[in-house]
Amino acid sequence: YGFSHTHLSGTGCSDYGDILLMPFTGKASVINSEYCSTFSHSKEIAEPGYYSVWLDKYKVKAELTCTPRVGVHRYTYPDNDMPKGIILDLKHRDMVLNSVISYDAKANKIVGLRDSKAWNEHQKLNFSMLFSQRIANVEFYVNDQRVDSVNAITGTNCKAIIYFAGNTKQVVVKVALSAAALNLNDADKNLKEVPDFDFHQV
Repeated sequence: YGFSHTHLSGTGCSDYGDILLMPFTGKASVINSEYCSTFSHSKEIAEPGYYSVWLDKYKVKAELTCTPRVGVHRYTYPDNDMPKGIILDLKHRDMVLNSVISYDAKANKIVGLRDSKAWNEHQKLNFSMLFSQRIANVEFYVNDQRVDSVNAITGTNCKAIIYFAGNTKQVVVKVALSAAALNLNDADKNLKEVPDFDFHQV
């Protein structure tokens, strides 16, 4: 289904799994049964500090690393002119009490929050995303219906499709997280852990 940023192991509850990203090529969907991809363990690497997998559906190599408060993604797309981008799904996983996605075109940044409920009554997480390539367009979806002519959405089922230029070959995404944020942009403070887009350095 994609790559989220918080995880629990062996608890038997659905908390976490916050802020899910899924790279895509071609026609995009915000329905997870449509945007999901198969993969093979033979094309997967998992070791301390690094994960990679080949997504069969999109012919995309996904690579992940992190600092304590920033998830760093690198997506390598096929060399063609098909639409390319990333799906952002805040509905994924447990019950959402409230969520926000906001796009700042000038800063090439997406910020937001997710407040959910499972074992924890209020699992709150703010995020701030920066991209190594310019965003060409963002489509917003509330309750899986497209919402036009806006740069921010709120609700219990918020998703977005982030598009880059068709000739884009690789994108690095920095996703700063904050569980202590009071304001929407407070996760920005943690971006200092990754001052540039040097995936190998992280």
